[in-house]
Amino acid sequence: MIIKVVFDTNILLSSTLWEGSVAQKLLFKLIRDDAVIYSSTEIFFQN
Repeated sequence: MIIKVVFDTNILLSSTLWEGSVAQKLLFKLIRDDAVIYSSTEIFFQN
């Protein structure tokens, strides 16, 4: 089964800026599980 996930701005920032955060642990688990992670340019450039 393929897991598909959409990351919003808060999760993207938390998973990359804070070592050991819940968001980062989730990101690493999804990567290990070969999940497909989606976002968008609108989310990425959100102010």
